[in-house]
Amino acid sequence: MDVWTLTGRRALVTGASSGLGEVVALELAALGASVAVTARRRDRLEELAERIAAGGGRCAAVPGDLADEQGCRAVVDEAADCLGGLDVLVNNAGVGEDESLPFPNVAGYAQTLAFNLVTPYACAAAAYEHMTRGGYGKIVNVGSIYAFTTSPFKKATAYSASKAGLLGMTRDLASQWGKDGIRVNAVAPGYFASEMTGSLLAQGAVADYVAARSALGRMATAEEVAHAVAFLCLPASDYVTGTTLVVDGGWLAR
Repeated sequence: MDVWTLTGRRALVTGASSGLGEVVALELAALGASVAVTARRRDRLEELAERIAAGGGRCAAVPGDLADEQGCRAVVDEAADCLGGLDVLVNNAGVGEDESLPFPNVAGYAQTLAFNLVTPYACAAAAYEHMTRGGYGKIVNVGSIYAFTTSPFKKATAYSASKAGLLGMTRDLASQWGKDGIRVNAVAPGYFASEMTGSLLAQGAVADYVAARSALGRMATAEEVAHAVAFLCLPASDYVTGTTLVVDGGWLAR
C-alpha cells in the first residue's frame, strides 16, 4: 500500500457535523478512505455524506448521541457495519464550558470531563474490538494546547483538565494496544476558526493577539489542523504511537 493514501481504510469521525470534524472527514475521504460521520445533527451529516459522495467518495451518516457508553458503542458498531469494518477512529467530538459562571460548578465540571474525556475512551474501547479483528488500527484524539497552558481569554478549567487527561489516556492506550497493531495518538491544535471559537475570534483584539502570540503570525485554518490528523491516520505514520502532535503555529514555543 502507498503510505500516503487511505484507499481501503474505513474511518469514523465523531463531531463531524461542522468545524474540524467536517473538514477531517472531507480530507480522509479525499485520501481514499470510506468514512462514517457522527454527531447529533442528522441533516448536517447527511449533507456532508452527499458532498463526499458527489466527489466520488464513500460516506455513511451515522447520527447518534455520544453522551453515554451505550450511545458510543451503538455509533461505533453501526459505523463498522456500514463500512464493513473499522480501521481509523478520530475522536473529535468535544464541548466547552459555561463561561457565564465565575468558575465551573462541580456538576458542570463533571459534565465537561465526562464528554471530553470519558466519551473518547468509550468510543476507543468500542473501536478496539473491531480493529483487533484485522490486527490494525489508528485512533487519533483531538486535544488542545490548553492541555499544556492556560487560556488568556476565557475560563477553561474543566476544558483544560479534560484535554490534559485526554493526552494521558492517549499515551496509556498506545502502550497497552501496540501489541494488537493499534496506534493511538493525539493532536493539540492552537487557535483556529470553528463554531466553538467563532464568537471569541470575532473580537478583533482577540484575533490580533492570537496572530501576535503565534510564531507564524497568524492562527491556523481548520484544514491545516486536519492535515495533521490525516497524517496520523495514514500508513506513513505507522511507527508513531503514544505521541501528541502540537499544531499551534509556535504558540507554546514562545
